[in-house]
Amino acid sequence: MTKGKRIKFARKRAKLSQLEIAKPCGVDRGTVSQWESGKIKNVAPEHMRIIAKLTRTPLEWLELNIGSPDMDDDEVTYPVPIIEWNEAEQYARKGAPDSAVNRRYIDARLRVGPNAYALTVTGDDNFNAATGEGLVPGSVIVVDPATDTEPGKIVVVHEPGGRTPYAGKLIERGSKRYIQPLNPRIDASLLKKGAAIIGAVRRMFLDRIL
Repeated sequence: MTKGKRIKFARKRAKLSQLEIAKPCGVDRGTVSQWESGKIKNVAPEHMRIIAKLTRTPLEWLELNIGSPDMDDDEVTYPVPIIEWNEAEQYARKGAPDSAVNRRYIDARLRVGPNAYALTVTGDDNFNAATGEGLVPGSVIVVDPATDTEPGKIVVVHEPGGRTPYAGKLIERGSKRYIQPLNPRIDASLLKKGAAIIGAVRRMFLDRIL
């Protein structure tokens, strides 16, 4: 399902007209129609956030087709620490170290494993500026090591040798596995020997820091 079709699905499920989406976004009804049809592929992140709120649909499903379009009314809070990328491997393996203090947290809004963590997206390696799709720079992603990792999922990878962990879509070509950045200008790279997938991206948020 394309981003446009997900927007249309969410709008119709919420029983909203295109005009009711257009007004809060500051655009006309025709623009919303073109978002839904795919004629306009680059939907601004702030517009996606408004659509997510109006339709009560998780932003990461609208943006990336991650998870489910459903949002439970009785969800409990699942606080997850926002950490640095170079801390991800330790958190994935052992959870928070004893020295972890003064952390910021984000409400994952779904059940996650005990070693789940959150990362702030930096750079545009996983953002497609032409379409507005991908991991939005400055957003916060929730990563869960307890989630099954399979081809097609966006994962975080740790490589031996001191490289900072990085994210991308896991793909398979024959017997080999690759990590494909969501930025189409960057080629896929072979998952190196000794590299470990240390979690799958479960959600992406722009404004849920606790």
